[in-house]
Formats: sequence, C-alpha cells, structure tokens
Amino acid sequence: MARARIRSLLALGAALGLAACGPAVVRPPLLVNGGGAWNALMRTMPAVEDPDSSNACGVGSSTCIEDVVAEMTRRFDVLAARCSHEAPFADMYLRVTEAVGSQGASRFRDRQYLNHLDAVFANLYFTAYDNWQAGRTKLVPEAWRIAFTEADRQTVTTLGDMLLGMNAHISRDLPFALARTGLREPDGRSGQADFNRVDGLLGSVTPQLLRDEAARFDPTLTSTVLPAVQLDPSSLQQLLGAWRSESWVNAERLLAARTPAQRARVERSIELGAAGRARLIASLTSNLVIGPDSSQRNAYCERNRG
Repeated sequence: MARARIRSLLALGAALGLAACGPAVVRPPLLVNGGGAWNALMRTMPAVEDPDSSNACGVGSSTCIEDVVAEMTRRFDVLAARCSHEAPFADMYLRVTEAVGSQGASRFRDRQYLNHLDAVFANLYFTAYDNWQAGRTKLVPEAWRIAFTEADRQTVTTLGDMLLGMNAHISRDLPFALARTGLREPDGRSGQADFNRVDGLLGSVTPQLLRDEAARFDPTLTSTVLPAVQLDPSSLQQLLGAWRSESWVNAERLLAARTPAQRARVERSIELGAAGRARLIASLTSNLVIGPDSSQRNAYCERNRG
C-alpha cells in the first residue's frame, strides 16, 4: 500500500507542469498588514522604472531591495512567531530576495530593472495577504485564496504550503508584475536575460534553503515528503523555472492584447491556470494523502521557534 501511495505521488512534478479535506483548526488572523514605511513607498512608486523618480524603487536603486527585504522580514517575523503555516513560503521568498540583492552586481546586467520589478512583484503578495486577513476575500486572487485557506486550516504538508505559495506568486502574480513594469530594460533591450538569470540563482540557494526550512519548521520537508514526490533541490529548481518561463509568455500575451476584451480573456486564462494548479497541489500534498497530520509539524515548530 505504501508503494502504491508513493507511485501515485511520483507524477506530481510532471502534473504541476500542466495544468483537502477533513476538519482542521483555524487560528486567529495574524494581521501583518503593510508597515507605514512600505505603504508610503508604494504610494509614490511609478509603474515603470523611471531614472528621474525620487522613489527608491521607482528608480530601481539598491536601497529598494533593502526596503523589500525589510518589509518581508517584518511580516515573516510575525508569521514565524505564531508557527503559521504561511511562514515557510514567506521564509523562502525572503531568502531568495536576499540572494537577489546580495548577488545582483555580479549576476545581472541591469540591476535597476530587477529592483523595480522585485518591488512590484512583492507588493502583489503583500496586498493579497492583507486583503485575506482583512476579510476582503473577493479581492484575493483564487490561487492565493486556495493557498491561504489550506494554510489556515492546516490541511496540507509543509511542502504543500510552500508550493501553493510559489504557484500563486509565480503562476498568477508574476505575469501581471511583468506586464506592469514592461519586458524591456531602459536601454530598450529585452529584460528576459536578467529575468532568466534568476533561475540560476534559485539553483544556487535552494539546497541550503530547504535544509534550513526543514530545521526550522518541519524535518519531514526533506526526509520524507520531498523524496516521495521526486522534488529534490534540482527538480524543484526546474519546476520553478518552468513556471517562471510560462509567466514571461503570459506577460507577453497580456501586453499583446489589443482590446480590453482580449486582455480580459488573457487575464482569465492566467487566473484559471494558477487556480487549477493550486487545487492539484492541495490534493496531492494533503495531509490525508501524504500524512502525518499537522500536529507533529506544529509541535516541532513550537519547540524550535525563536
């Protein structure tokens, strides 16, 4: 029976490139809404990088990444202190953003373009979470609603929570962020080369990141769940790279739309695709499918926090 279960999970990597059940305890809302400094920054940030902007993220300066990391850290600290099931994704996102900031000068050709994109991209996640916490669920994209619901109900594994967050942010948010900021750098050249270089960065940080996440939140992340679904660091990097490539293509589709109706059809296809993928992730990483339930994970996190 155990072998049959594992065989059924081996298809996850391929299935996620395409396209929970049971009672659970729902914890009180965490209310980590945006800090004053971040909100003030977003109010004056232009949609497209502007070398004449007085806004740190609008001009794409190095301090923009510092501001993004500061807001991510503030939010993550709240989630981690409560052992929220949203914390593992928040931690992964924070660590990747820190790596983008520290390796930017040597890895990327145009840092200003990526700095600005990072701020626009991160704010979509912050806004979705804040709307969810405030009960404005109609304003929350469906892929995020599924991710937040599963985390609040504690119905999927740590791997599931991470994949749900990554799917919502990459498959759903990233095309809209790219379409807003544009696909070309200020000198007119395509930003795709720098965009693709992030995939290499993911490969360099993922192995240690997964080990650290397992040590902090749930040791089964690497010792049981990942081997069963064939998502070692290398295959996880490939999966995220495929999602990111899809997002670039979807951004091109958004920008190519000639009428509001065409744009609406592209937007709907992005939303439906990300939501469908989220439902698949939630099903295949359910505690009822993989096990164990969340009690061991919660107890481990409580013992190791702070």
